[in-house]
Amino acid sequence: MDILKTLGITIDAAFIQHDTPAGESPTLRWRVSVRRNGREFHATDYSAGCAHAPEYKKAKALTAAVKAECETGIVYGTRTIPVPPPAVADVISSLLLDASGTDERFEDWAGNYGFDPDSRTAERMYRDCQETAAALRRTFTADELAEMEAAFADY
Repeated sequence: MDILKTLGITIDAAFIQHDTPAGESPTLRWRVSVRRNGREFHATDYSAGCAHAPEYKKAKALTAAVKAECETGIVYGTRTIPVPPPAVADVISSLLLDASGTDERFEDWAGNYGFDPDSRTAERMYRDCQETAAALRRTFTADELAEMEAAFADY
C-alpha cells in the first residue's frame, strides 16, 4: 500500500519456533519490530494461520509438512529456506484493529468483543491493545492514523 511507503513504515520479523499444542491448529509466529523511517516504535508477537504456510498453499490441506513449517519456520523439503515473513500491510492492519475500541472502559470493550469481563486474560489482552494504541498515537499524527484507518478499512 502506498501509505506505508509514504509514512516510511517497515518491519523486521524473527520467526519464533514452537510446538503446536495437541488439539490446536498450527500457526506461524514471529516477533515483529515495527519501524517508521528506520526507528522502532513498537514490538509485538504476530501470528498467521497455517493457510499462510507455503506447503499449505501447495497441498490445500493441513498436513505434517504444514505443521513442520509452522513450528520451525523452514520451508518443508529444504534445510535453510525460511518461511516468508508477514507482509507489512498485514501487520499494520492487525495493529490498527487491535488499537480500535481501546478508549472504551474494559468492561465495555470485553462485552463488545465477546470476552468475559471477569477474565484476567481478557484484561491483559485489553492492556496490550491499549499499549498498541498508545504506540500508534505517539508515532503518527491524528490525520495520519485516520488516513491509515481509511486505507485499511476494507483490507
